[in-house]
Amino acid sequence: MRRALALALLLASPVARADAPRAKPAALEVDRDAAPGGRLGFGFDGGAPVETWGVSLTTSWLDRPIRLARGTFGAGTPASDPVRHRETVALGAALAVGDAVVLDAIVRGSHQVGDRLHAAGDPRDLRRAVFHDLGFGARIRVAGGAARAVFLRADFTLPSGNDLHFAGDERYTVAWSLIGRARLPADVVLAGTVGVRLHGAEVAIADRVISDELRAAAGVEVPVAAAGALGPLGALGALGLTGEVLAAIGDDARKLAGQAPVEARLGAIVRPQPALALGVAIGAGLDDAIGAPRWRAVATVAWTPPADPAPARPAEPDACGSE
Repeated sequence: MRRALALALLLASPVARADAPRAKPAALEVDRDAAPGGRLGFGFDGGAPVETWGVSLTTSWLDRPIRLARGTFGAGTPASDPVRHRETVALGAALAVGDAVVLDAIVRGSHQVGDRLHAAGDPRDLRRAVFHDLGFGARIRVAGGAARAVFLRADFTLPSGNDLHFAGDERYTVAWSLIGRARLPADVVLAGTVGVRLHGAEVAIADRVISDELRAAAGVEVPVAAAGALGPLGALGALGLTGEVLAAIGDDARKLAGQAPVEARLGAIVRPQPALALGVAIGAGLDDAIGAPRWRAVATVAWTPPADPAPARPAEPDACGSE
């Protein structure tokens, strides 16, 4: 399977390569949240519509996204939480170009606490306040319409220089993904994505490596109450519940095991009006891989105005000249 993964990455882009990973064990981003800016949906781009433009504000709490067991850096070295917890604020924006293309961007800043790499003998402390890599994305609908659609998405990140404090990659990253979205009867939404992410530099952490990877995610949103159907809470608007799973499989490199983080999330979305959405979610890592947190809490508010309705066409006069 690892050989097949390496072959898939090689065929996916001429950028993919088999360079030796650098022994720079803090140069990585441990928060793998991939929610696009300017809208509210899942922790990945699930094809949520953007008719004009959108802005979003997200706050999150991340607990132990990287855990290093006793002996990771040699016999007798203690267990370590390089990032014990992190509070993040993210600002996102999206812009629709025509009816098939959406551009988006996101910027994030965090406060964090942890022991960095003291267990490895590195005396430097974890930087408390950090900016993350700048993220840019573009999505194009290649088939379908409002009910069912298929999209292609490209992502690109630029390094912030905080990679040594687990808040970004040492160099750029590039990703491509295929997205499917379907709205079923009763307004149930299913979405899924699969793609590849390429790192400008691979990084070794003891016997593990952060490298090029295959990524996949699937999510569902189920409406449980229409606007006005919640009694005294009816003013809050329509309510939907969400569930999702996000996973990645990293490529092995020079006998170092690639990472395979898996995370599951449950959430709720309230839409008081067509342009406004409020959402909360709780997530937990399903393994101990780097990037799979012990738990995560997220709260988002998004404003995405709908397009103006098309003007009504004047009635055609009949053969007698009357309308």
